[in-house]
Amino acid sequence: ILHYLGLDHVGHLGGRSSVMMGPKLQEMDEIIKMIHLSTIQSQESDHKRTLLVIVSDHGMQENGNHGGSSYEETDSLALFIGPGISHVSATYDTINQVDITPTLALLFGIPIPKNNAGRLIADLFHPLEDHQLLRAMELNLWQLLRLLQAQATDSTCGSLEDASSRLYHDAVALHGSWKSKNALNNDDLKSTILAYTEFLRTASDQLSHRATDKPIGLLASGVMTMLLSCVMFLGLLFKLAQEFYPNVQTRKFQLSEVLVGGIIVIIVLSMGSSSLVEEEQYLWHFMTSTFNLVLLHQTIKSTTGNRSSRLFSIAVILISGRILKGWHQGGVNWTHLPDISKSLEICGSPCLKPLQIISILCVISLCLYTLSSLRARGNFVILIGLSYLCIGLLVLQYVIKYQGSETGTSGKDAILAIQLIYGLIITSVTATVIASPWFMSFQSKDLVTVLKDSLYLIGITYVFGWCLLQLLLQQPVNSMVISLLLVQIVATIYYVSRGDSDVKQWVEIAAIYYLGMAGHFSLGNTNTLATIDVAGAFIGISSHSTVLSGVIMFVITYASPMLALLSMVMSVSVKETNSILKNHEVNTGQLVKIVLGFPCLVPLGLNSVLLVAYTIILLVMRNHLFIWSVFSPKYIYVVVTTVCVLVGVLIVASTVTYVISTAVFLRKKKTSILSVWRKR
Repeated sequence: ILHYLGLDHVGHLGGRSSVMMGPKLQEMDEIIKMIHLSTIQSQESDHKRTLLVIVSDHGMQENGNHGGSSYEETDSLALFIGPGISHVSATYDTINQVDITPTLALLFGIPIPKNNAGRLIADLFHPLEDHQLLRAMELNLWQLLRLLQAQATDSTCGSLEDASSRLYHDAVALHGSWKSKNALNNDDLKSTILAYTEFLRTASDQLSHRATDKPIGLLASGVMTMLLSCVMFLGLLFKLAQEFYPNVQTRKFQLSEVLVGGIIVIIVLSMGSSSLVEEEQYLWHFMTSTFNLVLLHQTIKSTTGNRSSRLFSIAVILISGRILKGWHQGGVNWTHLPDISKSLEICGSPCLKPLQIISILCVISLCLYTLSSLRARGNFVILIGLSYLCIGLLVLQYVIKYQGSETGTSGKDAILAIQLIYGLIITSVTATVIASPWFMSFQSKDLVTVLKDSLYLIGITYVFGWCLLQLLLQQPVNSMVISLLLVQIVATIYYVSRGDSDVKQWVEIAAIYYLGMAGHFSLGNTNTLATIDVAGAFIGISSHSTVLSGVIMFVITYASPMLALLSMVMSVSVKETNSILKNHEVNTGQLVKIVLGFPCLVPLGLNSVLLVAYTIILLVMRNHLFIWSVFSPKYIYVVVTTVCVLVGVLIVASTVTYVISTAVFLRKKKTSILSVWRKR
C-alpha cells in the first residue's frame, strides 16, 4: 500500500492551476507506469494474479482545498488494472467509497469488516469462475443481512423491511436453483447475479440511511441542558443590566439596543435554510452595516459634544466594512463571481507584495499611535513600543525576503525566522501582562487610573500582537483584511470611549462581537470545510506535529472572532467607569463584576443562543437531503466558534482579574507602608 501525498500538498499550496501541478502529475504517471510494467505485464506466473488499484480519496476546488460536497471536491478516481480487466466498465460509472472495502476483502479471501455497509464491485470478479462469483456475492449478502438484522427489532429475516426480505428470498432461491441444475443454464446465472445485485444495492442504501438514526431521548436531554445554560447566561446578563441601568424600564429602548437582539433573531431564523447557511456571510455584512448606520443616525441626532469625531469613526467603520464585503465574494454558490481577492491573485506578487507591506506598516503605525495616547508614558511603555516596532519590522523582513521567493516559506532560514517571531510575540505579551499593574501602580496613586492604564496597555499588546501574528500566518491576499478589521475595532472602541456617548456597554460589546463574526467571512471563510487554510497550519514547524498544526489552523481560521474578543480588554479600559466605581467600596470581587460583567456575559450569551438554536435545527433537519453537506459542517463551525468564545472570554477574565487583584493588593501594601512610615 503506497500513499502519495505530494499531489494533495501541491493543491493546498497553489491550487489546481499551480505551476507545480503538471510536473507532479507527470511524476505520478511515471510511478504508476513503473509499477504496471514491473508487475502486471510481467510474464512470471505468480504475477498473473496481481491487481493494481489506484484510488483518490477526494478531489479539490480551484484553490486546492476540499472537504465540501461540490462536484470538484467529490470527483475522485478509482482505477483497477489486472488480468482479465482490459476495458473500462460502463456499468460502474459511480461507486461509493465503502464499496472498495468488501471488494478487496473478497478478492483477498478474507472476511469483510463486520460494520462495512458496502457492496462488491462485480465487474472485478468476472475473471473468476461463475461459482466463485456467486459465492462472493453470497458472502456479501450475509454480511449486509447480519447488519440489517442487528438493526431490526427482532433478529429474524421476517423482521426486515418487506423489500429487503423479498429480495433476499429471491436471491437465495435463484442461487439454490442454479446449483440444483448443475450450473448449466446461463439465463439462471444472469438472473441470480441480478437478484444478488438488487439485494446488495437495496441493503447498502438502507444501512447508509439508517446510519443517521440517533436516540431522540438522549438528544432531547442534551438540548434541554444546553437550553438551561443559555437561559442562565441571559438571566445573569439581564440582572447585570438592571443593576447598571436601573431606569431602563422607565423609558424606551434605543433602536441600536433593539437591533442587537434583532440580529441574533434573524441569524437564528436563517439557520433553517440550507441556502442561507451556505451564504451566511451576506447576512453578517448586511446586519453589521445596518447596525452602524443606526449608530450614525443616532450620532447625527445627538446634541452632545465630540459629534464630529464620532461621525468620523462611524464613517471609517462603514467604509472599511464595504471594502471587506467585496474582498471575498460568495460562500458556496457564488464563489465564481469576481472580487478584490481574485483580482489581486490574478495580478500576482507585483500587487500583493505592496499591499502586504502597507498592511504591516499600517498595523505598526496604529500600534505606536494608540500607545502614545496612554496617559502614563514611562520607560516601560516606551520599551513595549520598541518591542512591537522590532517585531513588526521582523514580520516585514520575512514577508519581503521569503514569501513568494524561490526558497519559499519551508526553508530552514524561513522556519527559524518565523520561530523567532513566535517567541518574541509570546515573550512580549507575557511580560506586558505580568508587569503592567506593577509599573502602573508605582506611577499613579489612583486605583481607577492604575486599572485603566494597565488594561489599556495589555489590550494594545493583545490586539497588535494578534494582528502581527496574523500578518505572518494568513494568505498574502488577506493582509489588508487584517489591517481593515483592526481599523474597524479601534474605531468602534474610540466611538464609545467618548464620555458623552450614550451607547451602553453591552451594546458596544455586541457591536464588537458582530464585527468579529462578519470579519470571519471577510477572510474568505465559509461554512464548508473546504475553505480551511491547511497549508498555513505548517508555517514555522520544522517537523510534523498534529497538536501544533491544529493550534495554528485554529488561530488562522478564527483570526477575526478572536481579535474581537481580545479587544474587549482594551474596550473596558477606555469606558467611563469612574462614577460607578466611586459608588462602591474598593472590593476586588465588586471591581471584577463591574469591569468584567458585560465583556464576558454578552459574547457567552449571544453565542449560547446561536449554539442552542442550531442544535435544535440540526436535530429537526437530521433527515434533510443536505444534512451532511451543509448543516453538519455548519454545526462543526458553531461548536468550534463556541470554543473560540470560551478561550477568548477566559483570557479576558483571567487578565482583568489578575490586574484588579494585583492593583488592589499593591494599593493596600502601599497604604500600610505609608502608615507605618508616618507613625515613625
